[in-house]
Amino acid sequence: MKLLKKNTNRQQANGVHRNVLKLGAAALVLSAVLSSCSVLEGLSLPSKTTAQTTSSADQLSTIIPNLQDTDTISTRERHDSVAQAAIRTEIKDGQEPLSTMEIAQLAQPAVVAITTTGLQETFYGTMEFEGAGSGVIVSSDGYIVTNNHVIKNAKSIDVVLATGQSHKASLIGAAPNSDIAVIKIDAEDLPAAKIGNSDDLMVGELAVAVGNPLGDFQGTVTAGIISSLGRTLILEEDGDLIELTNLIQTDAAINSGNSGGGLFNSYGELIGINVAKASSASTRATVEGLGFAIPMNTASPIINALVNDGYVSGRPSLNIMGSSVTPQMAESYAGKLVPGVWIRDIAADSCVIEAGMRVGDVIVEFGGEEVVSIAQLNLVKNRYQAGDKVDVRYYREGEYFETELVLDEAKQ
Repeated sequence: MKLLKKNTNRQQANGVHRNVLKLGAAALVLSAVLSSCSVLEGLSLPSKTTAQTTSSADQLSTIIPNLQDTDTISTRERHDSVAQAAIRTEIKDGQEPLSTMEIAQLAQPAVVAITTTGLQETFYGTMEFEGAGSGVIVSSDGYIVTNNHVIKNAKSIDVVLATGQSHKASLIGAAPNSDIAVIKIDAEDLPAAKIGNSDDLMVGELAVAVGNPLGDFQGTVTAGIISSLGRTLILEEDGDLIELTNLIQTDAAINSGNSGGGLFNSYGELIGINVAKASSASTRATVEGLGFAIPMNTASPIINALVNDGYVSGRPSLNIMGSSVTPQMAESYAGKLVPGVWIRDIAADSCVIEAGMRVGDVIVEFGGEEVVSIAQLNLVKNRYQAGDKVDVRYYREGEYFETELVLDEAKQ
């Protein structure tokens, strides 16, 4: 993410505008350009990592169901495309599809604007940032789902309801690897979104996005279609790579600040959490009609875990602090280092110690894949579960060694 140049400028730290680079036929890489600021290379590898409304957190975990792949359809002239998508939608459970206006009336009250402030370490020192994003009410007593990057590093979180009422919010839990977070405000009888079954989605059906674009246009409604299903993206955020799978692709306009907002179907049901808009990786030119959302059937069990436990169980961790070693750095150390991840610090109970590794070692392969940076190590690590056995190759004082470790579980 880009560095802040001034402490006083509002920055869409938690917006949704990201760069995209196509990798092969299925994967895309997105780089956040509206977030707070880049962090130093030394990063902590561990990461911690409804539907009808409910009035209590206990009920929330029981009403979100634990609920893929099609080709992208060609894009027609926009208004005709949306109109035809609505016509193609069939009557479901005796309910006829709603008009876009009726969907907006159902969805808007459940979507909130989120603003954040905080401090972040940068190359230039500690700097203040401001960010803006969106969220969706999933429980009538104040639980709100949003993207992790919307509230990441925030010291203060403010929520503005569709009615204009403002509330301070507290962070309940976050799942960085899934880019999902749950916050809560002290309020009752809120208009929670009705959760739909995202597994029922079909390419070509109507999709309506609601959010807070640019942090200044709360309650904005845009309509489009489901363009594709089962997309895989690799997001770059503060130097970390996050792989998101099974995403919904839509041509409903998703802009900066829409992150964490809702994507709704023809029945006004929440089917996805908006996460990204695409732009060219090489020119940074905006790509219209190419937005993505996390399906609710993916998000629901994560929301449940965050509400009940504050974290998502099974997330892997190495419990180390490390720095990336570039080829240039390795060359300057005259053979004392090699490209990879240099271990700077290790937690006392880390699986790395049990595997015989120590501070100063450089991880060069993880699970049979070459590792050249912290971001890549995290990306590969996050494909495993806590408790999995992984082969690791590392460098120490001119020699290479191999070992096997059992991944720790991330608790925060």
